[in-house]
Amino acid sequence: MQITSEAAVPTFQPRRPWPTLLAWLAAIVVVVLICTLVVVKIVRPERSGGTDPVTAVSGSIALKLATVPDSAFQAAKLTPVAMVDVLHSRKGPLLTGISPNGVRLPLVVFVGTESSMSSAAERWAIIVALSRFGRFTKLGTVTSSATAWPPSLESFTFRGARYRSAYLTFAGYELTAEHPDNLGNYPAAMALPRDLANLIHVNDTMASDLASAPVGVKAEPAYPFVDLGGRSVLVGTQVPPSALIGISRYDMANILAGPPRFKSLAVLTAANELSAQLCQLTHGKPANVCS
Repeated sequence: MQITSEAAVPTFQPRRPWPTLLAWLAAIVVVVLICTLVVVKIVRPERSGGTDPVTAVSGSIALKLATVPDSAFQAAKLTPVAMVDVLHSRKGPLLTGISPNGVRLPLVVFVGTESSMSSAAERWAIIVALSRFGRFTKLGTVTSSATAWPPSLESFTFRGARYRSAYLTFAGYELTAEHPDNLGNYPAAMALPRDLANLIHVNDTMASDLASAPVGVKAEPAYPFVDLGGRSVLVGTQVPPSALIGISRYDMANILAGPPRFKSLAVLTAANELSAQLCQLTHGKPANVCS
Protein backbone atom coordinates (compact mmCIF):
# COMPACT_ATOMS: atom_id res chain seq x y z
CA MET A 1 0.00 0.00 0.00
CA GLN A 2 1.37 3.41 -0.98
CA ILE A 3 1.21 6.00 1.72
CA THR A 4 0.88 9.69 0.66
CA SER A 5 0.83 12.84 2.71
CA GLU A 6 0.35 16.55 1.95
CA ALA A 7 2.72 17.51 4.71
CA ALA A 8 6.28 18.49 3.77
CA VAL A 9 8.93 15.98 4.55
CA PRO A 10 11.61 17.64 6.68
CA THR A 11 15.14 17.49 5.25
CA PHE A 12 18.56 18.64 6.62
CA GLN A 13 20.15 21.48 4.54
CA PRO A 14 23.56 22.66 5.94
CA ARG A 15 24.55 26.41 5.58
CA ARG A 16 26.93 27.03 2.67
CA PRO A 17 29.69 29.65 3.34
CA TRP A 18 30.75 30.06 -0.29
CA PRO A 19 29.03 33.37 -1.17
CA THR A 20 30.53 35.11 1.87
CA LEU A 21 33.98 33.67 1.23
CA LEU A 22 33.91 34.75 -2.41
CA ALA A 23 32.92 38.26 -1.41
CA TRP A 24 35.86 38.49 0.99
CA LEU A 25 38.27 37.20 -1.65
CA ALA A 26 37.00 39.75 -4.18
CA ALA A 27 37.49 42.59 -1.69
CA ILE A 28 41.05 41.45 -0.94
CA VAL A 29 41.90 41.36 -4.66
CA VAL A 30 40.59 44.91 -5.13
CA VAL A 31 42.66 46.20 -2.20
CA VAL A 32 45.81 44.50 -3.58
CA LEU A 33 45.26 46.03 -7.02
CA ILE A 34 44.82 49.52 -5.57
CA CYS A 35 47.99 49.20 -3.50
CA THR A 36 49.90 47.99 -6.57
CA LEU A 37 48.77 50.98 -8.62
CA VAL A 38 49.82 53.38 -5.85
CA VAL A 39 53.28 51.80 -5.57
CA VAL A 40 53.77 51.91 -9.37
CA LYS A 41 52.82 55.59 -9.46
CA ILE A 42 55.33 56.36 -6.69
CA VAL A 43 58.19 54.32 -8.16
CA ARG A 44 57.54 55.35 -11.77
CA PRO A 45 56.78 59.10 -11.90
CA GLU A 46 54.90 60.45 -14.87
CA ARG A 47 56.47 62.83 -17.36
CA SER A 48 55.28 66.39 -16.78
CA GLY A 49 54.07 68.18 -19.87
CA GLY A 50 54.50 71.70 -21.18
CA THR A 51 57.08 74.34 -20.29
CA ASP A 52 57.38 76.93 -17.58
CA PRO A 53 55.87 80.34 -18.30
CA VAL A 54 58.34 83.03 -19.31
CA THR A 55 59.37 85.48 -16.60
CA ALA A 56 59.86 88.93 -18.15
CA VAL A 57 63.19 90.66 -17.70
CA SER A 58 63.00 93.75 -15.52
CA GLY A 59 62.67 97.13 -17.18
CA SER A 60 65.92 98.40 -15.66
CA ILE A 61 67.95 95.50 -17.05
CA ALA A 62 66.32 95.78 -20.48
CA LEU A 63 67.16 99.50 -20.57
CA LYS A 64 70.80 98.92 -19.63
CA LEU A 65 71.21 96.30 -22.36
CA ALA A 66 69.73 98.69 -24.91
CA THR A 67 71.85 101.69 -23.91
CA VAL A 68 75.42 100.41 -23.55
CA PRO A 69 77.54 103.50 -24.33
CA ASP A 70 79.86 103.69 -27.33
CA SER A 71 82.76 104.23 -24.94
CA ALA A 72 82.29 100.69 -23.60
CA PHE A 73 82.49 99.20 -27.11
CA GLN A 74 85.60 101.28 -27.82
CA ALA A 75 87.25 100.07 -24.62
CA ALA A 76 86.63 96.47 -25.70
CA LYS A 77 88.34 97.16 -29.02
CA LEU A 78 91.43 98.32 -27.12
CA THR A 79 91.39 95.36 -24.71
CA PRO A 80 89.67 92.46 -26.47
CA VAL A 81 89.06 89.10 -24.82
CA ALA A 82 89.84 85.89 -26.69
CA MET A 83 86.65 84.28 -27.96
CA VAL A 84 85.76 80.63 -27.50
CA ASP A 85 84.27 80.14 -30.98
CA VAL A 86 84.50 82.45 -33.98
CA LEU A 87 82.27 83.51 -36.85
CA HIS A 88 82.77 81.72 -40.15
CA SER A 89 81.80 83.16 -43.51
CA ARG A 90 79.40 81.13 -45.61
CA LYS A 91 78.26 81.22 -49.20
CA GLY A 92 74.68 81.21 -50.31
CA PRO A 93 71.70 83.48 -50.87
CA LEU A 94 71.05 86.39 -48.54
CA LEU A 95 68.89 85.29 -45.63
CA THR A 96 66.00 87.74 -45.19
CA GLY A 97 62.86 88.18 -43.13
CA ILE A 98 59.83 90.45 -43.00
CA SER A 99 59.97 93.25 -40.44
CA PRO A 100 56.92 94.26 -38.32
CA ASN A 101 56.48 97.09 -40.83
CA GLY A 102 56.28 94.65 -43.73
CA VAL A 103 59.76 95.42 -45.12
CA ARG A 104 62.09 92.61 -46.24
CA LEU A 105 65.41 92.97 -44.41
CA PRO A 106 68.47 90.81 -43.63
CA LEU A 107 67.61 88.12 -41.07
CA VAL A 108 69.60 87.12 -37.99
CA VAL A 109 68.79 83.65 -36.64
CA PHE A 110 69.60 82.32 -33.18
CA VAL A 111 68.90 78.69 -32.27
CA GLY A 112 69.69 77.53 -28.76
CA THR A 113 68.34 75.80 -25.67
CA GLU A 114 67.27 77.48 -22.46
CA SER A 115 69.34 75.17 -20.23
CA SER A 116 72.59 75.42 -22.22
CA MET A 117 75.51 77.33 -20.69
CA SER A 118 76.83 78.14 -24.18
CA SER A 119 73.47 79.53 -25.25
CA ALA A 120 73.31 81.50 -22.01
CA ALA A 121 76.67 83.14 -22.71
CA GLU A 122 76.07 83.92 -26.38
CA ARG A 123 72.66 85.51 -25.80
CA TRP A 124 74.34 88.34 -23.90
CA ALA A 125 76.45 89.24 -26.94
CA ILE A 126 73.54 88.80 -29.38
CA ILE A 127 71.24 91.05 -27.38
CA VAL A 128 73.86 93.75 -26.82
CA ALA A 129 74.93 93.75 -30.48
CA LEU A 130 71.42 93.75 -31.97
CA SER A 131 70.33 96.45 -29.53
CA ARG A 132 72.66 98.82 -31.41
CA PHE A 133 70.49 98.32 -34.53
CA GLY A 134 67.05 98.06 -32.96
CA ARG A 135 65.15 97.19 -29.78
CA PHE A 136 64.10 93.97 -28.07
CA THR A 137 60.85 93.67 -26.16
CA LYS A 138 59.38 90.81 -24.11
CA LEU A 139 62.73 89.25 -23.34
CA GLY A 140 62.46 86.54 -20.69
CA THR A 141 64.86 85.34 -18.02
CA VAL A 142 66.41 81.87 -17.70
CA THR A 143 69.22 80.25 -15.76
CA SER A 144 71.33 77.53 -17.34
CA SER A 145 71.54 73.99 -15.97
CA ALA A 146 72.85 73.57 -12.44
CA THR A 147 74.44 70.24 -13.35
CA ALA A 148 76.70 71.56 -16.16
CA TRP A 149 79.97 73.41 -15.70
CA PRO A 150 79.96 76.28 -15.19
CA PRO A 151 76.53 75.95 -13.57
CA SER A 152 73.52 78.22 -13.16
CA LEU A 153 74.46 81.10 -15.48
CA GLU A 154 71.88 83.88 -15.51
CA SER A 155 70.76 84.80 -19.01
CA PHE A 156 67.71 85.40 -21.19
CA THR A 157 65.31 83.52 -23.42
CA PHE A 158 64.03 84.50 -26.85
CA ARG A 159 60.82 82.48 -26.32
CA GLY A 160 58.13 85.10 -26.83
CA ALA A 161 60.61 87.93 -27.48
CA ARG A 162 60.10 90.58 -30.18
CA TYR A 163 62.64 92.62 -32.13
CA ARG A 164 62.04 95.80 -34.09
CA SER A 165 64.66 97.46 -36.30
CA ALA A 166 64.85 99.62 -39.41
CA TYR A 167 67.83 97.58 -40.63
CA LEU A 168 67.46 93.94 -39.57
CA THR A 169 65.00 91.22 -38.65
CA PHE A 170 65.54 88.60 -35.97
CA ALA A 171 64.24 85.11 -35.27
CA GLY A 172 65.20 83.46 -31.98
CA TYR A 173 64.40 79.81 -31.27
CA GLU A 174 64.75 78.01 -27.94
CA LEU A 175 64.40 74.33 -28.77
CA THR A 176 64.11 73.00 -25.22
CA ALA A 177 62.93 74.48 -21.95
CA GLU A 178 64.86 75.66 -18.92
CA HIS A 179 63.90 72.90 -16.48
CA PRO A 180 63.85 69.11 -16.99
CA ASP A 181 60.75 67.04 -16.40
CA ASN A 182 60.43 64.31 -13.76
CA LEU A 183 62.36 61.89 -15.94
CA GLY A 184 65.30 64.26 -16.45
CA ASN A 185 64.40 65.18 -20.04
CA TYR A 186 64.07 68.77 -21.23
CA PRO A 187 60.65 69.41 -22.83
CA ALA A 188 60.45 70.95 -26.29
CA ALA A 189 59.91 74.71 -26.09
CA MET A 190 59.72 75.95 -29.70
CA ALA A 191 59.45 74.21 -33.05
CA LEU A 192 62.13 74.93 -35.64
CA PRO A 193 60.81 75.54 -39.19
CA ARG A 194 61.95 72.91 -41.67
CA ASP A 195 63.87 75.37 -43.85
CA LEU A 196 65.91 76.56 -40.87
CA ALA A 197 66.49 73.00 -39.70
CA ASN A 198 67.89 72.18 -43.12
CA LEU A 199 70.03 75.31 -43.01
CA ILE A 200 71.54 74.25 -39.71
CA HIS A 201 72.29 70.72 -40.86
CA VAL A 202 74.08 72.09 -43.91
CA ASN A 203 76.10 74.80 -42.18
CA ASP A 204 76.66 73.52 -38.65
CA THR A 205 80.29 72.36 -38.56
CA MET A 206 79.62 69.94 -35.73
CA ALA A 207 76.94 68.25 -37.81
CA SER A 208 79.33 67.83 -40.74
CA ASP A 209 81.99 66.40 -38.42
CA LEU A 210 79.56 63.89 -36.99
CA ALA A 211 78.34 62.99 -40.46
CA SER A 212 81.70 61.32 -41.08
CA ALA A 213 81.57 59.41 -37.80
CA PRO A 214 81.22 55.61 -37.67
CA VAL A 215 77.98 54.01 -38.74
CA GLY A 216 75.33 54.27 -36.04
CA VAL A 217 76.32 57.74 -34.82
CA LYS A 218 73.55 60.14 -35.71
CA ALA A 219 74.65 63.56 -36.98
CA GLU A 220 73.26 66.20 -34.65
CA PRO A 221 73.83 69.97 -34.79
CA ALA A 222 75.57 71.76 -31.95
CA TYR A 223 73.92 74.73 -30.24
CA PRO A 224 73.78 77.62 -30.12
CA PHE A 225 73.74 78.19 -33.84
CA VAL A 226 73.75 81.75 -35.20
CA ASP A 227 73.32 82.83 -38.82
CA LEU A 228 73.89 86.45 -39.75
CA GLY A 229 71.92 87.07 -42.92
CA GLY A 230 73.35 84.05 -44.70
CA ARG A 231 76.80 85.64 -44.78
CA SER A 232 78.38 84.27 -41.60
CA VAL A 233 77.60 81.60 -39.04
CA LEU A 234 78.57 80.82 -35.48
CA VAL A 235 78.48 77.35 -33.96
CA GLY A 236 78.90 77.55 -30.20
CA THR A 237 79.55 80.69 -28.20
CA GLN A 238 81.97 83.54 -28.59
CA VAL A 239 81.63 84.52 -24.94
CA PRO A 240 83.51 82.36 -22.41
CA PRO A 241 80.80 80.96 -20.10
CA SER A 242 83.22 81.49 -17.21
CA ALA A 243 82.59 85.22 -17.60
CA LEU A 244 79.09 84.70 -16.17
CA ILE A 245 80.06 82.68 -13.11
CA GLY A 246 78.67 84.11 -9.90
CA ILE A 247 77.14 87.26 -11.34
CA SER A 248 73.48 88.21 -11.55
CA ARG A 249 71.75 89.61 -14.62
CA TYR A 250 71.39 92.93 -12.83
CA ASP A 251 75.07 93.23 -11.93
CA MET A 252 76.22 92.07 -15.36
CA ALA A 253 74.01 94.64 -17.07
CA ASN A 254 75.48 97.32 -14.80
CA ILE A 255 79.15 96.54 -15.41
CA LEU A 256 78.72 96.63 -19.20
CA ALA A 257 78.66 100.42 -18.97
CA GLY A 258 81.39 100.68 -16.32
CA PRO A 259 85.18 100.44 -16.29
CA PRO A 260 86.61 97.56 -18.35
CA ARG A 261 86.52 94.20 -16.58
CA PHE A 262 86.96 90.66 -17.87
CA LYS A 263 83.25 89.89 -17.53
CA SER A 264 82.10 92.96 -19.44
CA LEU A 265 84.91 92.83 -22.01
CA ALA A 266 84.04 89.21 -22.84
CA VAL A 267 80.50 90.23 -23.83
CA LEU A 268 81.50 93.48 -25.53
CA THR A 269 84.31 91.90 -27.57
CA ALA A 270 81.82 89.39 -28.97
CA ALA A 271 79.25 92.13 -29.54
CA ASN A 272 81.84 94.13 -31.50
CA GLU A 273 82.54 91.15 -33.77
CA LEU A 274 78.84 90.64 -34.36
CA SER A 275 78.32 94.35 -35.01
CA ALA A 276 81.05 94.39 -37.66
CA GLN A 277 79.29 91.58 -39.55
CA LEU A 278 75.89 93.20 -39.13
CA CYS A 279 77.19 96.51 -40.51
CA GLN A 280 78.04 94.69 -43.74
CA LEU A 281 74.44 93.47 -43.96
CA THR A 282 73.04 96.96 -43.34
CA HIS A 283 75.48 98.71 -45.73
CA GLY A 284 77.01 100.74 -42.93
CA LYS A 285 73.85 101.81 -41.13
CA PRO A 286 73.34 103.26 -38.63
CA ALA A 287 76.37 105.49 -39.04
CA ASN A 288 76.99 105.93 -35.30
CA VAL A 289 77.48 102.16 -34.99
CA CYS A 290 79.19 101.32 -38.26
CA SER A 291 81.57 104.26 -38.59
